[in-house]
Amino acid sequence: MARRVITVDDGDGRSGVLRTETDGTPFRWGSIVWPLAPAQPNSTALAPGELSWRQYTLPSDEELDAYVAETYGADATRQTGMHATPTIDFVQVLEGRVALVLERETVELGPGDCVVQQSTAHAWRVLEAPVRLSTLMIGVRVDGKL
Repeated sequence: MARRVITVDDGDGRSGVLRTETDGTPFRWGSIVWPLAPAQPNSTALAPGELSWRQYTLPSDEELDAYVAETYGADATRQTGMHATPTIDFVQVLEGRVALVLERETVELGPGDCVVQQSTAHAWRVLEAPVRLSTLMIGVRVDGKL
C-alpha cells in the first residue's frame, strides 16, 4: 500500500514530517489523499477554491453497470454515467487503460496520459483493468472560474 507523507514547517524555518499514513480517507473506489479530513468523502461538489486530491481504482465495467442501475434504476444505460462537476480536474492514468467518454468523442488513455477536465460532461469506461487514476480537483463556480 502506498504511503502518504505530509510535511510541515516546524515554525523555526525547518521542514519536517508532520505524519506518515498508509491510507487516505476512503471513498467509493479510492481514497482521498488531500485534504486530510474531508467532511463528505464521496462528494465531488467542492466549493470554489477547495482542493481534493484523490486516487481512484475504477471497478470493472460490470461493477460500474451495477452501480449505474442501482443509482439510476434498472432501465438506466451506461450513458447515464455522464456527469459534470463544478471542478477543474487534473487526471493522470497510473495503471490500466480507460476511455474518457465526452459528448462529441471518446479518447482512449493509458499509463502516463493526463487530462485536464474543465467542468464538462464526461464518463469513464474501463478498457483494461485494473485502472488507477490520480486526480487533483479544484472547486470552481458554475461558470468555470474560481
